[in-house]
Order: sequence, then C-alpha cells, then structure tokens
Amino acid sequence: MTRIPVAGAWLVTIPIGLLAFFLDLEQITKIISMGNLLMYSFVTGCGIALRLRDADTPLQRSPSELWVWAFLAVAFVAVQSTMKAAPLFIVYPAWAVTLFILWRLHRLPQPNTPGVEEYAMPLVPVLPCLGIIGNYALVGGFDYLTWVYYAIYLKIGLVIYYGYGISHSKLEEAPNVFEGCSAVVEEE
Repeated sequence: MTRIPVAGAWLVTIPIGLLAFFLDLEQITKIISMGNLLMYSFVTGCGIALRLRDADTPLQRSPSELWVWAFLAVAFVAVQSTMKAAPLFIVYPAWAVTLFILWRLHRLPQPNTPGVEEYAMPLVPVLPCLGIIGNYALVGGFDYLTWVYYAIYLKIGLVIYYGYGISHSKLEEAPNVFEGCSAVVEEE
C-alpha cells in the first residue's frame, strides 16, 4: 500500500484539467504568475516579521510585527494607485505612509538575526521591502480579467483549505513537538 493520497490527487487533478481545457493558456500563466508574486511578497514579509521576534521565544508574536503587515497593505495601495494613475491626493499620502512605515521598520530592533555561520539577508528590512514593492509593481501590470480570475482562484483555495484541510489535519494526533514552549497553550 502506498501512502499517496490517491483520492486527493484525483480531486485536484480533475478540476485543474478542466480549467486547462476551458481557459486560455496565457490567462492561466498570468494567474500563476500573479499568485507567485503575491505569495513571494507575503513570504518576504514573514521573513522580516521573524527578525522582529525574540530569539529565545520565536513562537511568540512580537507587537512590532504589525508594522510589517501594515507595510504590506499600504505599499500595495501605494504601488497600485501609482500604476493605475490614481489621483495625486491618493498617491502621495499612500507613498508617504509607505515610506514612514519603512523608516519605522528600519528603526525597530531585530533580536532574531542569523548567526555568523548562517545566511543573512543584507539590509533587512530595506532590501526585502524593495522586493515587495517590485512584486507589487509587476502585479499591477496585469489586466482586470486576471485579477478577477485570481480572486476566484484564491477564494476556491481558501474554501478548500478551511473546509477540508483543517478538519482533516493530522497535527492534533501527532506528538506535541512544541511541548514546554511558552507559546503553546495547554488544554485542560
């Protein structure tokens, strides 16, 4: 017996095959590109947020992480308003707030920096934030139909994740690898 989830593989393969049959290949590549760019931006933001956590308790969130998530949201508005030629009374304040948040992120202490023997991204958080802005600029070049398809694709993915993935997760059955960590709340 294999440990491959055959039913799950078919459950994913058939809808993807149908989408590939009915949608234009160029449109599919645009949706995938948009998804990759936005996901990379989110992962880059997570990397910055991890730097702001205490090295001794990396599972506990730092209040400073809110600045990272604010940057992701406000930078998206700033870049998209610039790309779509929004009125200047929207563009200028959006960029001013984005630059203020970037300055604030730069001034925050980073207690969870990599050691000497580990890879360390230079100029954190400035360089990763510039990467996020670049990704947002690339995403801003996609047409309206790609945004609509991506929103549908994202909603379907979230429904599958919350509807099936969480309820069938095996994590509750697994041994608690975080036992003893202060971030884990013990059930009574």
